[in-house]
Amino acid sequence: MPQEADADKLKLIDDSDALFSMYNKRAKKVDENMTERWKGDAEGILLFTGLFSAAVAQFLAGSLQTLQSNSQDASSFYLARIYQLTPGSNASSIPLPPDPAQFQTPKFAVWTNTLWSLSLVMGLTCALLATLLQQWARRYLRVTQKTDDPQRRARIRELMLQGSKKRLPLRIMLELLTALLHIAVFLFLAGFAIYLFHFNRSVGMTVAVFVGTCGLLYLWISFVPTIFRDSPFYTPLSSLVWVVSMCVIWLGLQLRYYAALIGLSPETVPKIRQSLHECYKRITKGVIKGVEDMAHRSLDLDTSVLCRTFKTLDGDHDMHQFLDGIPGFYSSPKVIKDPDILKRLNSRQLPDSVISFLDRSLSSNLLTAKDKVDRIKICVKAINSDPLLLQFTFRRALSSVSSILFECLDFVKFAQSQVTNADPWTRDYARCIVAIAIHRISDNHDNWTDIIQDHLGFANVPDADSVRLRNLTHLIGQLKASQLNLARDFEPGGVWHNSMMDARRLDVANAAPEYQHEFCALWNELSRVVQGPEPAPPAARLNTMHILSVIRNVFIPLHEGVEFLPDEYHRPIDDNHLLDSALFYPVCDDSNHH
Repeated sequence: MPQEADADKLKLIDDSDALFSMYNKRAKKVDENMTERWKGDAEGILLFTGLFSAAVAQFLAGSLQTLQSNSQDASSFYLARIYQLTPGSNASSIPLPPDPAQFQTPKFAVWTNTLWSLSLVMGLTCALLATLLQQWARRYLRVTQKTDDPQRRARIRELMLQGSKKRLPLRIMLELLTALLHIAVFLFLAGFAIYLFHFNRSVGMTVAVFVGTCGLLYLWISFVPTIFRDSPFYTPLSSLVWVVSMCVIWLGLQLRYYAALIGLSPETVPKIRQSLHECYKRITKGVIKGVEDMAHRSLDLDTSVLCRTFKTLDGDHDMHQFLDGIPGFYSSPKVIKDPDILKRLNSRQLPDSVISFLDRSLSSNLLTAKDKVDRIKICVKAINSDPLLLQFTFRRALSSVSSILFECLDFVKFAQSQVTNADPWTRDYARCIVAIAIHRISDNHDNWTDIIQDHLGFANVPDADSVRLRNLTHLIGQLKASQLNLARDFEPGGVWHNSMMDARRLDVANAAPEYQHEFCALWNELSRVVQGPEPAPPAARLNTMHILSVIRNVFIPLHEGVEFLPDEYHRPIDDNHLLDSALFYPVCDDSNHH
């Protein structure tokens, strides 16, 4: 039975090795980073204290002589005294040098040497403690990583970690070491100002003012973290200032609490008790924990992180990784989104970058077809995460209708899925993208058949010019229904204008008659808006004339030789020139077109 118990115990220990190994693996990484920080700080202190102590020692070696009488002055005094006592020397009129027996150490020398001596001792002490800190770091790693047994190694490491926190934490030791070094520097500067003041008041006063200013700046930096917790400034005194200030606040709350208990304001007792509890938590947590709490409560940091990450992107690989993480950013319940920051990002910078990234990916000869499809899918998921990003990415795509993006089947399918989007702008941008893509389709359009049929309502896809004419008519009809009274993008350079200019390139004479008639019916609707008996709103009338100016190059070839067109109607004009007379947009009266 005992042997069986020992075997079970051994088996239990062996089974736990996996967990202890996991702990040791993570602990090793944490410990190595921690000790590297210790050794790095210690090396910096050693380098500074070496140079600083050498400088202080040079000054101190020269100033120590001012603590006692000069031997040359003593020799001069005794020689002069002997000369006076020599018979017939007639030296009674010669003044004697100061008597060495009556020498008194100057006060400036006492202060200067005291301050510089303390500064030198503190500097050397800092060097000694920095050396010890390096040894402690090496010993900590040696002890915690000595054995190969996972459980023993984990137990030793946990013991050492708890011990370093129970007594004097090395973090506090490092702060004390840095504080001691700072004090040594200020002691030296104070002594230097006194030393110079003795020889020349102007020079000494100048240095004293500068040292005082530096001291005040140092104190201000020490107080800043207690007032502004998001400040990166910090000195070893900041923790002490934090504790003292929190204790003062705590004492004030205690007085209010006792005053409330004796009946002055009993209704405030629960609030004061809660404030006392919060103040105590702040005292125990310290400055760093206060920063962590403030970061946890802030509402705009997550979005700022997203924007700053975007600004640091370098190359398509970073862009690929960034876009891949956007859907998770939006779907995570932990992320706090600032709408104002997201609006600036998603309406300006990010859409341009997404379209450029897609253009580079599709036109690259270094990517495989699979890689290109993966990038398209990642971009589609990213822009579909935010309605504003989707809207402005579509708009940015339409600003360059010559892009290879309109030949990408996956992107166009995604755009087609958005023609029923709740947002009217996104919906019309998607229609324009699909319309431009359909216009680009060649005769071999087997992969695009579903898009053509779904978007234009064909049962069977007709010839190319019929498809393009129906596509142009469908696009203008949709824009007329939703954007005629709203947008200014019908003007030259606008997205609607660019889309219509691209979609109008076709041979209308080769289109089937039924689609020609459909085009003429739309023309007549637009023409009546311009010259109808009831005046249309100014924006609608202006936008209608912009549409008619674009598609008149399709209308003219369809009505060659028709009598109702005036002669001047056939003269060539610039596409960007707006014909503001209703005479240039006559209603089609040809009975064959109805």
